Amino acid sequence: MVLSAARAQAEGYTYQIGGTYYFFLIGGKYELYVDAHVTPAEASTGHPHPCYFSGDLTSMAAPQSPTEFGGPVGIALLPYRVDSHVTLARGIYRLHVLPLSMCRWRVTIVSDPGNAPGMTQLLMLRNTESAKSAALGQTVQFYAQVRLGDTGDPQANGTLEVLHGGKLVRTEPLLFGLDNLTREPAAYVNITWSDANRALLGDNVARFTVHSRGQTFTSTVPFTLDEAP
Repeated sequence: MVLSAARAQAEGYTYQIGGTYYFFLIGGKYELYVDAHVTPAEASTGHPHPCYFSGDLTSMAAPQSPTEFGGPVGIALLPYRVDSHVTLARGIYRLHVLPLSMCRWRVTIVSDPGNAPGMTQLLMLRNTESAKSAALGQTVQFYAQVRLGDTGDPQANGTLEVLHGGKLVRTEPLLFGLDNLTREPAAYVNITWSDANRALLGDNVARFTVHSRGQTFTSTVPFTLDEAP
């Protein structure tokens, strides 16, 4: 969940440990940088390729069309590097580096400064996990990562609207901060569904509307509110 009240930084991710990561992208133009290498000591072991490197970046909406790098490629004295510009749609992405990649590696993907403000798919989180339903007495967080420019936007503002039966029944101001896990900028609202919300039992829709730098963008998520467990 988002807990830090710090303002936004540039949208971007860097990974260098482990093998598989999932993350959101708001969409637009990005720079993809890959570096895989060995130390001089590792390169002097006499083995022609002290390590091999291979990986891919895949949109979960189009898993049949990954952006691949490595191949695998054997690495010794010369590092393997990629520095390319790619256009990627909004959605969830997976970075996967094959287990045989025992190299020292780093993959960075960062939003182009010219990208417009935007927002990922709105989620309802319960105990830090995405959920489609909640119950009376439970606390949830409505959450979406946002892109407000490299230096953020101190004037950014927005609202959470809850619709039940197509009618607007609740409005809350959005908070902006950094996700404590990913350090990515996000908009969020924490709500405890009390017994006073009994009229919302059943199907609902939550909607974020964000205003930044003269633009307005929205994202919605359906959810169900149930009786207390």
